[in-house]
Parts: sequence; structure tokens; C-alpha cells
Amino acid sequence: MKTLLLVAVLLVSAQSAVAQKRGAMARADTNGDQAISLEEFQTARTAQFSRADSNGDGQLSAAELSGMQAQRSQRAASAAQGGGFEAADANGDGNISRDELAVANRTMFSRLDRNRDGRLDTADRGQT
Repeated sequence: MKTLLLVAVLLVSAQSAVAQKRGAMARADTNGDQAISLEEFQTARTAQFSRADSNGDGQLSAAELSGMQAQRSQRAASAAQGGGFEAADANGDGNISRDELAVANRTMFSRLDRNRDGRLDTADRGQT
């Protein structure tokens, strides 16, 4: 009985994570074409940056980024992709500026756009 309950809880959690991911994708798809362009991707990531920049200095510290990742994990979202804080902090000053974020976003977008059509959509999920 406990095993069945555990399986049911895991199934509901997985379904919730998928629904949340779809919701985030739908919010980023501002023109409703069922795909996310680089511009839409940048806009969504910039909004995340602004929410995470708790002191409003226009840069993300390691602590602010960790807080953002913890919130994402709590919502059952995947951890941030793109090589982590050190990869995004191009100048090594211990913060991620908006310019560094834009570069990291382009890199992440290119990696996620597996079929290289300049859009993130369902076709990219099946590519290897």
C-alpha cells in the first residue's frame, strides 16, 4: 500500500512539473505561434533576472542566483542550464551583469535549438 501511494505521489509530482514547464513555455511564447524565438527567450530570461536581482543593482550575485535556482527547484522546474554561475560570469567579478546574461542566454538558446531553425518548439525535443 505504501508503495502504491508513493508511486501515485511521484506520478502527480511529475505531471505537475510537466504542466509547469508547459505554462512557462506558453508565457514565453508571447506571439502564440507555439514556438519561442530568441527574442522571446531573452525577454523571459531578462524578466527572471529582474525578479532574482533582489538588491536592484542590475547584477546577480551567486547568492541571488542560488535563490532563483532554489525557487525553481521548489516549483519542480529543472535546474538552470547553461554551465552554471561561473560560465555566465564572463569577467570573473563574482556577479552576472545583464550583458553577461544576454550572452549566456544566446549560448543556452543555441544549445536548446537542436534543429537549428532559430526557434524552440516541440521539434527540438526529439533531436539528438
